[in-house]
Amino acid sequence: AFQSCSSLVNVALPPNLPYILWGTFLNCSSLEHVDFPNIEFGIDDYAFIGCQNLKEVEFSLPISENIRLFSNAFDNHTKIKPKNI
Repeated sequence: AFQSCSSLVNVALPPNLPYILWGTFLNCSSLEHVDFPNIEFGIDDYAFIGCQNLKEVEFSLPISENIRLFSNAFDNHTKIKPKNI
């Protein structure tokens, strides 16, 4: 959908989004921030691979209980921060 969109910096996902598919934001090199909604959803492999400016991702719900996060969804340098319970 947004693959290799170099002008994309911020993304606010809608609250009714059930899933982020494979490669949706693949190689969006300028992406710095993604606002994840306060819902249950899944993030497929390679959804955010190649987003080298996306340094940190924070979720508003605990990952283990509410978010299906595939192991290759983000680059290795992206820090995943689950909600503090």
